[in-house]
Amino acid sequence: MTVSRRTLLAGATGASVLALAACTPERPTPTPAPTTTPPVDPLRPVSIRRSDWTGDGFAQGATSFLPVGETPDRRDDLAAPVDDRLFFAGEATSRTAPSSLEGARESGERAAEELLALAEEGERIAVVGAGLAGAIAARRIRDAGFEVYVIEARERVGGRIRTVDGAGQQPDELGALWLREGRDDVLLAALEEAGVETELLPRTSVRAEDRELDAGTTAEAVEMLAGSVAAAAAEVAFDLPVSGALARLAPLDETPIGEGPSPREAAALLTDALGIDTGAEARRLSARYSLDERPTGDRKLSVGGLQRYVDLLLDGIDVLQSSAVTAVQREEASLGLRLGTGESLTVDRAVLTVPLGVLKSGGITFEPELPLTNRRGIAALAVGYLETVWVRYSEPVWTESAEAWSLVPTDGGALIRTWVNLQAVTGDPVLVGVLSGAEARRFAGLGEDEAIDVVVESLAPFLRG
Repeated sequence: MTVSRRTLLAGATGASVLALAACTPERPTPTPAPTTTPPVDPLRPVSIRRSDWTGDGFAQGATSFLPVGETPDRRDDLAAPVDDRLFFAGEATSRTAPSSLEGARESGERAAEELLALAEEGERIAVVGAGLAGAIAARRIRDAGFEVYVIEARERVGGRIRTVDGAGQQPDELGALWLREGRDDVLLAALEEAGVETELLPRTSVRAEDRELDAGTTAEAVEMLAGSVAAAAAEVAFDLPVSGALARLAPLDETPIGEGPSPREAAALLTDALGIDTGAEARRLSARYSLDERPTGDRKLSVGGLQRYVDLLLDGIDVLQSSAVTAVQREEASLGLRLGTGESLTVDRAVLTVPLGVLKSGGITFEPELPLTNRRGIAALAVGYLETVWVRYSEPVWTESAEAWSLVPTDGGALIRTWVNLQAVTGDPVLVGVLSGAEARRFAGLGEDEAIDVVVESLAPFLRG
């Protein structure tokens, strides 16, 4: 439940409340209203709605990834507890499923277990951040019998889960979109219990500039090339970027193999898929480790509103919204959390679940500074960028029936190359596009008219004239 600042801070004393001056961080982008377009061209959508994780000051990016030269150990470094009082969670701390809902859930469970192994009866606990990791941790701690407060910078809960009204249709997921079949049965079962439906995307349409590719043959070619990239990376004593490992395989043949892609096209599809998984370009990704972090299993799209699950987790828990934590002060027997409002809250222990981008930018200061281990993790891990656009039509202007669409990247080609066809899933005439890396940042910076032009141009291979 949402609780007032007065109620929470008053209830937290034994803990002391201090009036402290602090800078208020940049406000996040408000919930975008769908942009309605004039019905001039039947191929132009009725409306679009975009995410903006690039410009959101409380996210500063969408994912985390391992850049060249870094290892998964850096995720453990970030996750290391500090003084048995401060614990870290969030997808960036997950070795098993980084940059995913599954990783967020796992990290929230882990951090809560670490804290509960040390907490004593009567202690007050804070969870900073009301995304999935924070909500999971808070529910676990509350169910163990402890008083827990959730402190959230935004005016809403959910973090990088952002479900907004779908204008009478499927709700728009402007943040996390999907899970993976078989990757986290616990989370899938919990979503089902909460009434959040998920649907597989079993069919994929893959198109090159001049032809349609066989999806099965294409998937096999991409996986074969991924194996070659891993082998090329293993041949040298130092880490390479994925683009560097691909260069070691050059020249890649441009002749298509059967109904599938050419090796060159397979390379373009592989780097695109890695971008959607990590939010990063191939030139930045570690060839030695990024391929190992790729998720497995078929995608399952949320069609029931992920926000519902977060709300259920936080039911009955005090949540203080619009209250960014700007500083964490460690004392011998407590933690002081300074808020952007100028107030502070003293607790016995805390779980910190803010995004990696906030930690890297210094959005929260630590007094004294964090141990070298945690600082090494924050410095080493990199922030990835993903953006989503929901495109609504009054009726379908495409004949493609596959649930997932993919375009082979080409120089000067479509900016948005990964699409979900909701008409094949829910019956709604809606398409969802996903961009990553530099292209996501570029799209986020476009004006609405420019964004609509990009959408129509990108969809041209699928739309009927």
